[in-house]
Amino acid sequence: PDYSPNLFVTIILYLLSFTSLASLFTKKGILISNEKIYKAQYLFSKVIYKKEIPLTDISDISILKHRVKRVHNEFTLIPMNALLDSDYSIERNDIYLLNKRHTIKKFLIHTEDERLAEKTVETIKDYFNLNYKLNSPRF
Repeated sequence: PDYSPNLFVTIILYLLSFTSLASLFTKKGILISNEKIYKAQYLFSKVIYKKEIPLTDISDISILKHRVKRVHNEFTLIPMNALLDSDYSIERNDIYLLNKRHTIKKFLIHTEDERLAEKTVETIKDYFNLNYKLNSPRF
């Protein structure tokens, strides 16, 4: 068959459009399955990608809290006074898995919701029998 270049370009554009649209509806999360923990991407509550996080030498879990500056270059639902404030920042809660000496740190997920971070840590801590500790590396 004779395929024209226009057909190839059209197929590529449709694929790019579909993946761009699908990426708008994906969510990052974690998945616990078969005694393993995964970083996962969800599309409409279905796992579309997962990557195992090895738990060898992991004994602790921690939440690192820090402030990050928000960049607003798209439509947001943030109040106008926050948009006008050039120093607008939010608190972000990063969840890490740590070894006993806290020299190895494996990033799990981040959230702006402190209660959600604490609930996530509590669930993982209980499921995998980890200790909740503040991150303090001991070299």
